[in-house]
Formats: sequence, structure tokens, C-alpha cells
Amino acid sequence: MALAARGQGRCCSIKVHIFRPIALLRKPGRKAVAGALDHNHNRWRGMNIAPNMSRLDQSFRFVAGSFLVYIGFVHGGVFADPVSSVLVGVFGLANVTAAVMRHCYFYRFAGIDTHCASATLPFRSQLLWSFIAVAALVLLVFGGVSYYLALDSGGLKQAALWHDFAAGRAAGLSAASDAPALAVQLRRVDYAPVDNELTAVVDSAGQALTGPPLTAFPDVGQPLFLPGASEAARHRFGYVRRKAHVLLWATAPVPGSGLTLVTLHRARPIATELLETLGMRLLVTAGLVIWIAIWGALILSRAMALRLEKHQQAMLHQAMHDPLTGLPNRAQLYRRLSLLAAGDSPAFTLIVMDLDRFKDINDTLGHDCGDRLLQGIGARLGNALAGDEMVARLGGDEFAVLIPGLDHSAAFTRAKEMQAVLRQPFPLSGIDIVVDASLGLAHYPDQGRDARVLIQRAEVAMYHAKQHHLGCVAYSAELDPYTVRRLTIMGDLQRAIEEDQLVPYYQPKVNLRYQRTEGVEVLLRWRHPVLGLLGPEDFIPLAEQSALIRPLTEWVLNAALCQCRAWREAGMGLGVAVNLSPKNLHDVCLPVKVAALLERWQVPPSALTLEITETALMADPRHALKILTQLHTMGVKLSIDDFGTGYSSLVYLKELPVSEIKIDRSFVLDMLHDDNDAVIVHSTLDLGHNLGCRVVAEGVENDATLERLRQLGCDSVQGYYFSHPLPVAQFEDWLKTTSWPGVPLAAGQAAAGSRSRYVRS
Repeated sequence: MALAARGQGRCCSIKVHIFRPIALLRKPGRKAVAGALDHNHNRWRGMNIAPNMSRLDQSFRFVAGSFLVYIGFVHGGVFADPVSSVLVGVFGLANVTAAVMRHCYFYRFAGIDTHCASATLPFRSQLLWSFIAVAALVLLVFGGVSYYLALDSGGLKQAALWHDFAAGRAAGLSAASDAPALAVQLRRVDYAPVDNELTAVVDSAGQALTGPPLTAFPDVGQPLFLPGASEAARHRFGYVRRKAHVLLWATAPVPGSGLTLVTLHRARPIATELLETLGMRLLVTAGLVIWIAIWGALILSRAMALRLEKHQQAMLHQAMHDPLTGLPNRAQLYRRLSLLAAGDSPAFTLIVMDLDRFKDINDTLGHDCGDRLLQGIGARLGNALAGDEMVARLGGDEFAVLIPGLDHSAAFTRAKEMQAVLRQPFPLSGIDIVVDASLGLAHYPDQGRDARVLIQRAEVAMYHAKQHHLGCVAYSAELDPYTVRRLTIMGDLQRAIEEDQLVPYYQPKVNLRYQRTEGVEVLLRWRHPVLGLLGPEDFIPLAEQSALIRPLTEWVLNAALCQCRAWREAGMGLGVAVNLSPKNLHDVCLPVKVAALLERWQVPPSALTLEITETALMADPRHALKILTQLHTMGVKLSIDDFGTGYSSLVYLKELPVSEIKIDRSFVLDMLHDDNDAVIVHSTLDLGHNLGCRVVAEGVENDATLERLRQLGCDSVQGYYFSHPLPVAQFEDWLKTTSWPGVPLAAGQAAAGSRSRYVRS
């Protein structure tokens, strides 16, 4: 398919080089590689013949071929058979011709690339040397056995010939009884004695009648004439090897007498004659056997390499492609992105898309239909590709499209086109399925310079598009909650809790009836050793994503109650308010922990207010009601924070044991200029009072807003008009100088009960 071809591209192409011949076993240097580009290449280009032979192989073939031409055509005596000489000569001539042309046609048959990379040299060398070693071992074994058999057979044949000669001489002798007569007869036989021969006549007792006594040759004569030896034992022949020669011996009976003619002959070593006669032929045969072994190894390596190449291609395809859709997978996408980033590509865009409502399709029609849908989407995206674009499946219902060479606006337009392609109906189980997708874009090099960062940022943009139903979103730093700074904060937060790097800040809450500060809201800051002072918006959301929100809440409660105890000992009846996270409302141990801290610091429960947002309450209202009821029973005050910004239901709200409602600052800030905000503030005040709750307005920043809230009957106010959140020392200094002093302990207790008509029993 087009998608497969485009998807693989340059990333998936491989070349498995086949083994070189024995002459090319050493790793080619730059000269050997450059040799493929010499003038011979241009010389034979017109004949469609490209050199495939290195210079080392060329020299080896030229020398070996010339030698074979010489022994085949010039020195024809090496082979007794003229056909063998011609074959050897033709073989040598073929090698000389191949060396001159630097091209071997058999290389093509064996699949040899002499200028390939040397990654397979170790295995190639082992295979070739193994074949050569086996061939050499076979030659040595059979050559050695044949050599000794030839020595024995040759010696016996020479001895047999010498025996025939001795028998002829013995036939010319007559029965004589004395040695002088025998000597005369021996001289009459047609025989010319030489230095290498010895002739003697012996009687039945083994005594020499003529010539030297046989006792001088114990290894030849003595065993033949031992007492009791049979007549047949005297008529034999043989040979004895000496260091410098071979001693042939033969015996023959003298007709008509009991005498025996013994002849000895000192001949040349049989090995010398064998080497002179067969040495060159054996050498040529050994060379041919080794040559055949080499090419046998090459042909075998070719077959093995083809199977290996097929297996490697299958494994590589499996490793780099998705088994369901056949598209490139995440690994190949990483590889392609890395190649583009490492090259001279000016810009490219990565699109990561995730199908919307795919789980519904899987659950409704089954996973088989879901798989067919994914296959259809992969095929449709592949057919929509243009040029060097690439589509990959990252896993599940997540796909990626790589678009090279487009700027931001053009890439965004291309992403919209891809989205439109997916929106066309898919016929599935008799139903036309309309699929939509959320797309995230990351642009190289603006949003990242390596594959990992680009994919991560494209996924961040995709998740943002999916969460906010935006369809297609390009990455920006504002969307990314996973910056290095945030990861650093998350990693250091545990140590911050353990090492008391957290600092509580206090913002006053002023009672409008008494014109005094009745309590404080505890707001947390973090003095990070590297990043400096961090606000709660920097680390509280990260703590809520991890398991640290519970120990963090305990730390704040402990610090707040400790400070409350200190103020009470100083005569001030200031209450403390602490914010709770939605995860705190799922902690069944929260009431127990709060009770333990109140007991530890000897602070009355009424001095502690726990603030909960509407969103936290509505996440699990039944469980929240259970936890809040336990806290209310203990006497702890409960407050709904940021009222009006969440999705609370009055059905649940009226059941909650809350004693206070805080109007969100966003309504208070513009209530003097925005009639809608003014109506919301007024309505919230009426609602809170009618429910028996105190109402606190946040975000008071000027005297006019304060006066308007006083007129509307607001119970307490809080905002920058009075003070920003301050650390404890500065807050206490503010209390000493402000016109809103802290409530004394006795008066504070009275103030706490002044709104008793609003508090439900």
C-alpha cells in the first residue's frame, strides 16, 4: 500500500551483505573501498559490466590463474590426461581474464559484494576458514593414507619385478655342488653386476656358497632360512626401507638342486619417485579441492544470508510496524524524527491524534469491530498522505502524522484536512460510524529539537484539545503542565514538608459589626532553596495529583492550630481558617486527625474553620456529607469557599452542616460597576442568611466596596483593602497599627455566639 511505502521510506531499508571470498577476508581500508571507483569502472560501464573485485582479489587471481595456465598449456606433462591439462588451463585463463576485467560473474551468482561494509566479516571468516580447514584435513588424512599405501604397493611391485629377474637368472643355473662351479655359472648368466646389487647362492641351511654371508643382512636373509622353514618360505620377495634407500630382495630356487638364488638391490626411495611423478598433480588437486571448498562456502553463505536477510526483514518489520494496521509504530516514528532532526530539514510538524468516543464503539460493537475501525482509519490516513509525509500508530486509538517542510499555518491547515478525512463515515456492521479526533500539533524546531520532546508536546496539545473539545490545538508553553520546573517542584515537595521549608501566611478576616479582625485565613508559601518563594498555585495542584496532599494538609493544620494557641495565650481570640482539598474529603481519618491536633494544642473546635469548595463537595456529595457531619459534630466550623463558581446543587447544599459561605472575589471586585455581579452578591447574601449561615465577602480592595457590603448586611470581609497575606511577624505588626485590631479573647467568644440565630442546631 501507499502508506506502507511512505511509512517505511528510508527508515526501514536495510542491506544484508553477503560473504566475500577468502581473498577479501581482511577488513577493507579506504584504498580498497576507493578502488571500486577507479578507471576500470568507467572502462566497462559501456558494456554494463561494473567492477566487483578488490585489488587484493585481483592480484591473487592473476597470479594463481597464470600458474594454472602454465601447468595446463605450457607444462603439459603434469597431467597424463590431456583433457585435465586443458581444463586446468581454461580455469586459469578464466581467472586471469577476470583479474584483468576486475569483474567475476560468479560473484553475482554467489551474491558477493566485495565493496560492502565489513559487519559480517567475523562470521564470514569463520565459515570460510572452517571449510578450508575441513578440506585441508580431508586432504591430509586421505593423502597420508594414500601415501603410505602407495609406498607399500610400490615397494612390493618393485620387489616383484626384481623377483622375476632373479627367477630368470636362477633358471640359467645348473645343479652344482661346490661354490667355484656356481660362481662360474653365475658369471655366465647374462648379468652385469653393479654396485647397487648383490647376488648369492645359499644352501638349504642358509649358508652362502657364493657372495658374502647372509648374516651381514639379518633383516633380509636370516628370517628366510631359519631351521625348519618350509620350501615355500624360501621363494619370496620383499623390501626394507632404509634412511637413504630401499633394499629390494628376492629369492628363486635353482632348478634340480636344493640351492636358492638370493639377490638384493639397493633402489632409490619410493617416496622420491612418487613425488617426482605425482607431486605436481597432487598439489594442483589440493588447490582445486580448496578452491571448490571456498566456493562451496560462498554458495552456502549465500543461501544462509538469504534466509537471514528474510528473517531480519521480518523481525525488523515486526519491530517497526504495528501488527494490527501495518503502519509504522512509535519506534519507527522516533527513528524518522531523529533522522529529520539530525539532518538539514528546516522545519516539520508532528500531529498526534486521538479518536473521540472510540471506547463507546468498542463497548457497543465489540473489539473486533474496533480493530476493523482502526485498520480502516490507518488505511484512510495512509491514502491521504502526500510526498514525504508519514503516518504511524502510537498505540490504542492514537495515531501520529509527520508533515515535513510546512510552516505553522500550513501545517495547521493540513491537520484540519486530516481531521476532515476522518469525519467521513465508516461502514461498520451495517452502521455508518462517524469518527472525530482530537489533534495536537508540535512544530520543529520551535517546540522541540528531538523526537521525545516533540511527541510529548504534541500529546500535551492533543490532551488539551480533547479535554476542552477544541478539535485541533497547536502546542504552547501555557498548555504544558509537565515542564521541568513543575517536575522539580513535585520532586522537592516531600522534602519541603519534612524539612519545614513551608511558611504559613495569614490574611485577616474582618467582622463588620465589631470593626475588628475576628480571624485569619491560613495561606501557604514555600521558600524553595533554588526557585525562591512559591505561591500555593505553584505546588498545591501538584500535591493534589500525588499522595502528598494529605501530609501537606496535616502540616498546615498543625501550624495553624499552633499559632492559634499562641494568640490565645497572648489574649487574642483569633480563629484560623484552613482550606481542604477534594482528596481530603475522601480521607476517612480526617476527623480523627483534626481531633488529635485540637487536643494537642488545646484549641476549642469553634476556633477552627475548614473551607471547602463547591467542586470538592459535588465530587462525591454523599461521602463528603459523612465526613463533614463528623467534623460539625466535633464543633468545627465549615465554610463553602468561592461560592458561585462551582456546580453545587441546592438540594445537597441545604443538607450540608456548613456555618459560613464565602462569596468569590470575582463577583466582589466589579460589583460596583457590573449589575450582574451586584445581583449575585446580593442574592448570595440573602441565600446564606436564609440558610442560617454567616456570609464572608472576599476581594474587597476599596472603601466603596466595603461600604456597599456593609449596607447589604455582609457579616465579614476579606481582601487587599485590609492587608495582603503576611507571615506571622508582619501580621502581628499589622495588628498593632491597623484600625481593625484583633478581637480580644473574651470579646471573641462573644462574637462567635452573636450570630447564633443563624446557626442551625
